[in-house]
Amino acid sequence: VEIYIEKGEFRKVDDVFYTTRTIIEIMAWWSMHIMNDAFDIDTTITKGKAKAICMDVLLNAYSR
Repeated sequence: VEIYIEKGEFRKVDDVFYTTRTIIEIMAWWSMHIMNDAFDIDTTITKGKAKAICMDVLLNAYSR
């Protein structure tokens, strides 16, 4: 994350450690719940849909 901030690809964040941890946890959550969604809202979620949602959240949260 620090490298992306230095390159100007990520916005500056107050706490790089916890931001990085949050990114990892978001990605881990989607990978663990892709087959068995904890909320049973959409049982037909595909890997592509999960990836698209995860990337949308991360890019909107951290990109410059």
